[in-house]
Amino acid sequence: NARDAAEDLGHNYIGSEHLLLGLLLTENSTAQVLLEEAGVNFEKAEEKLCALVERGEKASASTTQITPRAQRILQGAMYESAKGHRETGTEFILLSLLSDGDSLGQRILTLLGVDLSRLYKACREIIRESTEELSGEKQTRSKKKRRKAEKFRKIRTRSDGGGKKRKPRSSHRKRRRGSKG
Repeated sequence: NARDAAEDLGHNYIGSEHLLLGLLLTENSTAQVLLEEAGVNFEKAEEKLCALVERGEKASASTTQITPRAQRILQGAMYESAKGHRETGTEFILLSLLSDGDSLGQRILTLLGVDLSRLYKACREIIRESTEELSGEKQTRSKKKRRKAEKFRKIRTRSDGGGKKRKPRSSHRKRRRGSKG
């Protein structure tokens, strides 16, 4: 989505501002919902961006390069999500964008009247809640595995003749018997 936003604006790079537009284009995503609750929509953000940066000629996908700042934002999002999530959702990209110092993406949000600190806290809270949910699911799965293992031990013990341990036959005994006869 960020690449599409950059290309539509005729930009041959993907910066933090394009990441922001991409988050707003990702319908029903956590980041889009948070941004819209903060009063930001795609049209407003694109309008502010166009006031700050001129439109270019129509860029092609093959010439669009990601800026070092945008790369850092994406890496920060992946790092943060690796702390307990299987996927890097839009909320992690937004959190990283909000953490990255004075970027054009942040400037656009500020110009739109967004309290960056408040948005950061809301984003962090959603991530914390989803981490707790995932942690609860992992604990539940772990308990289920332990219960299955316990059932298996009980079944195995019953089929072993009441829990008596039997010595397994070794293969060398069979060979000796065969060689005697």
